[in-house]
Amino acid sequence: MSVYPDWYNSVKVGDVVRHVPEKSDNALLYEIEGIGPDFKAGLVIEVLSASCKVFANGSRAMWYQHDELELIQRIE
Repeated sequence: MSVYPDWYNSVKVGDVVRHVPEKSDNALLYEIEGIGPDFKAGLVIEVLSASCKVFANGSRAMWYQHDELELIQRIE
């Protein structure tokens, strides 16, 4: 659960986020396929209107929908 209010939850470059697929619009699909979170903490490196590119776990950066990310820490 994010410690930030909903209006503050728009993700920006530099923010630290966690992957929460169970909160996405595709939550049922993730559940059926047995897909869990890809990472516990990642750094947002690019933001588009519907998705964010996140670097996590020392692997290559991946794109995620906004609704499957939860803000952990805002980097000002």
